[in-house]
Amino acid sequence: MRRLRRRALVPLLVTALLAPAVLVAGATAPATAAPTGFVTMSDGVQIAVNVRMPDNYVPGLRYPTVF
Repeated sequence: MRRLRRRALVPLLVTALLAPAVLVAGATAPATAAPTGFVTMSDGVQIAVNVRMPDNYVPGLRYPTVF
């Protein structure tokens, strides 16, 4: 009887552990495949970047940046 209860709990635990990751992944809009530009580092290496502005973007205002 105990073994049956453990088997029944496994799908519930997996769902509970994966649900937050699925919600976070689904909350962000997908990035486009092609980079919008390149940034040159101090050693000369160029890194591809994809710049996305917020939906309520206002030119001239400062926004937090994630690099």
